[in-house]
Amino acid sequence: MENRANYLKKNQEIEELRKSLKKKIEAAVWLQAIGQVSEAILLSKLYFISDNPESEGEKTVLTGAWIQASGQLLEALGVSKEVSTDNIDIIMEGQRIIISGDFLQGVGGLITSVGGAEVFNEEYFEKPDFLP
Repeated sequence: MENRANYLKKNQEIEELRKSLKKKIEAAVWLQAIGQVSEAILLSKLYFISDNPESEGEKTVLTGAWIQASGQLLEALGVSKEVSTDNIDIIMEGQRIIISGDFLQGVGGLITSVGGAEVFNEEYFEKPDFLP
């Protein structure tokens, strides 16, 4: 009987730790979302005061940053949905949202990388004294 009580107590402690860790993960993902949106806003401001507003590379970087920010926000919403319940249907819905957000982040990262390469090439070929 004592072994069963210890087993149940240990399982309860593990479940409480699991819930605590999930809440901390949720907070971390929201911090990332805030950071990603802040970066996209700041890049937008920088773009609009740019010396070369016609730069295709900068437009591409900005587009990628906003796609990444959208994906990060979706991920944060999905994690919050998943963590907030024990209902398997809601958990599954949260996981689908997380996957969609992760996909958008990947696409946004790829687009940002392409834009960064374009900016590099624009700078390198327009300004031969440019040092990377």
